[in-house]
Amino acid sequence: QNNVDNEAINCINCMSHSTENIYRYKHTSIIRASDDFYPSRPYSHTVHLINVAYNSLFLREVCLPDWDMFQSLHPSASLHAAARAIGGCPVYVSDKPGNHDPELLKKLVFKDGSVPRASQS
Repeated sequence: QNNVDNEAINCINCMSHSTENIYRYKHTSIIRASDDFYPSRPYSHTVHLINVAYNSLFLREVCLPDWDMFQSLHPSASLHAAARAIGGCPVYVSDKPGNHDPELLKKLVFKDGSVPRASQS
């Protein structure tokens, strides 16, 4: 337990919106703010983004919301990329190696490769 108190645990808390899980964020500070990204369910994409945006309003007060991964070649990729670019969340994709849209992904980073982050000021 002492080691856990002094070091961050590198994990994403999934399925963790219950009160008992929120009390654990002292040790793990990233939480999945939504249901999963379902690439084969076209009707789920706007609902996914609405839910994650609203959940993030509450969750960002106690941890860093995670908006889940997306696929850069997916028909809804631009929508997902834009939402994550302004979401203040980590951005990552579930593309197969070599099977991605580099032009879309370049829009999510600065020329030096750093990732823009939302400011609290």
